[in-house]
Amino acid sequence: MFLIQRVLGHVDMKGSDLFSWRFWHEDLPDLWRLWRLIDLLLAEREAGA
Repeated sequence: MFLIQRVLGHVDMKGSDLFSWRFWHEDLPDLWRLWRLIDLLLAEREAGA
């Protein structure tokens, strides 16, 4: 939950944030893992339906 609030909690992302070390080494990998988890959960739900 902390990750979602930290990354998506603000809408006014500056273009310079995309080029920061933190974005590429912390936020982006966390977003990838979050997306993958959601994808797996949805696939599991569809398989059970």
